Amino acid sequence: MAGKRFSTYFDQTTKTSVLRLTDVCKDDQGYYTCIVDNPLNSDQ
Repeated sequence: MAGKRFSTYFDQTTKTSVLRLTDVCKDDQGYYTCIVDNPLNSDQ
């Protein structure tokens, strides 16, 4: 992810991954896809 406007983290309390966008603008509008990949499997 380009720039410092986008960050990800894993919330230990809720057991969810979070994509955080700051200073959002109209160009950020759209669909985002979470892709998971590990040695056992992959999914999106």
